[in-house]
Amino acid sequence: MTSSPQSLKARDFAVRVGWAVLLIVATTEALRLFQMWLIRVENVPLRAFTIGFLLPLAFVTRRSGRRIGFLSLGLSVILSAYFLMPPHGPTLENISDGASLVFLMVTGCIVVQSIATADNNKRLRDEAQVRVNQEQVLAQIARLARSSTDPSDIRSSVAEIVALSLKADRCYFGLFDEEDGRISDEWHRDGLPTLSGGPVLSAYNEAIRQYEVSGKPVIIQDVRTDPTFKQASGTFDKLLIRSIVRVPMLSNGQVVAVLGAAMANEPRVWTDTEIDFLEVAAAETRAAVESAHEFLREKTIASTLQRGLLPRPTLDDAGLDVYVFYKAALEEAKIGGDFADAFELDADRSALVLGDVSGKGLLAATQIAAVRNMLRYVLYQNEELSNSMNALNKVLAERHLLSGFVTLFVGIYNRSHSTLTYVSCGHEPALLQGSEGEVQRLMPTGMVLGALATEEYRQATVIMSGGDTLLLYTDGASEAGPDRRSQLGVDGVSALLQSSADLPSAKARVTYVSNGVRAAAQGRLHDDVCILGAIVKPSVLSVEGYSPRFVEQD
Repeated sequence: MTSSPQSLKARDFAVRVGWAVLLIVATTEALRLFQMWLIRVENVPLRAFTIGFLLPLAFVTRRSGRRIGFLSLGLSVILSAYFLMPPHGPTLENISDGASLVFLMVTGCIVVQSIATADNNKRLRDEAQVRVNQEQVLAQIARLARSSTDPSDIRSSVAEIVALSLKADRCYFGLFDEEDGRISDEWHRDGLPTLSGGPVLSAYNEAIRQYEVSGKPVIIQDVRTDPTFKQASGTFDKLLIRSIVRVPMLSNGQVVAVLGAAMANEPRVWTDTEIDFLEVAAAETRAAVESAHEFLREKTIASTLQRGLLPRPTLDDAGLDVYVFYKAALEEAKIGGDFADAFELDADRSALVLGDVSGKGLLAATQIAAVRNMLRYVLYQNEELSNSMNALNKVLAERHLLSGFVTLFVGIYNRSHSTLTYVSCGHEPALLQGSEGEVQRLMPTGMVLGALATEEYRQATVIMSGGDTLLLYTDGASEAGPDRRSQLGVDGVSALLQSSADLPSAKARVTYVSNGVRAAAQGRLHDDVCILGAIVKPSVLSVEGYSPRFVEQD
């Protein structure tokens, strides 16, 4: 049961008042004592005893607590009454002694209660401060779990944080496999040998093993005097462990890990608050490590999927020079929802695709795979691009195959006719650069894919010539910038493309644009970036002064 700050302040005020009253009464009595000493010496002894008793009473209460203080006071009053009061009751001669006994009892009660209250308040304040410190440490552990995906790094950092918080000489994690347990990650103060790589302490003592299997913390105040663990004291001495507390972590009734804190050379009484803190720290760490393992597993699967989704074949035979750049926003993420594809439909036609699936991680990777493969199917089945996109959108929307939505640009380059027919499903405007360096935008021809089954997508066609460049990009590029008010924008991406006009290849131009995007982001991308560049090879008929132009829009 805890006390509020208001109640603690009230108690402190009562203590100060009590000490003030005691000081006043003691001073008054001392003056009276001095007066009685001058007038009648025989009245001094009991009054002197009353004043002198306050100091030892205060000492006893401070060392032994309120109960012992009141017991000492009661015994003193009883003994004083027994020896000083006559057997036939009080008389006028000993009324002064009776008054002194009453004074002794009242002032003694004030002393005992005041000291006990002050000690209790100090204890409550110390416990409150410990709780605050431990909550800060747990918050630090939670921040560490969010910022790191390396299980070993998480355990090592938590071991150091817990050891410093508990003022322990060492703190460690032990991990158990099918055979035995080993200490994996540890922090210890300077001058102590490391335990990392060695067996956990349950290997030395069966009692520890039994405690851990039951799920109870192992608490050893002093290995040299504890009868349960005394047989392993020699081993503990070699490891420089005098006192230890260990919290087991169970899975399906089996110990999978332990978190331990230890003192090297001196015994220690581990408080309930410290043990509770260690248990919470162990639970938080276990959750963080499991989350990190899950993230790494998901990242491995998603990375494999996404590597398979990036365009591999070149379109040399199709008359195009194609290059794709991809960059995740965060190093720890690696997997985003952006994807690109480039493939031949037949001898004359090639598809250029860039899309952005909402979300990240394994779910995004699986949805990219579904959209990519379904798109290939409908493009192979239909001559008209708009019909293909309408069929794909209807299936995705009616069957609820997407958890979010997809923005998608699909262009079909016809080598024989030197045309690019495209459909843009709510995607960023594509950029088409002519041989003279001018850039025009290919705007969206419909809404995002998979949102509305009845959406009808329009297709548009533009004539291209040798040296023309098509640049597709996701919103991570156009939205790059230090903040929302200073984003690169479509104009900025267009300017980068214009500046790259003299570069000889699609790879060189896309690299130039991607470097400009990262420079605009000032080293921190807020979203994934995917850029696809395609240059029509010079073998295609070129006309001086020619620029791409629309020939039809359905």
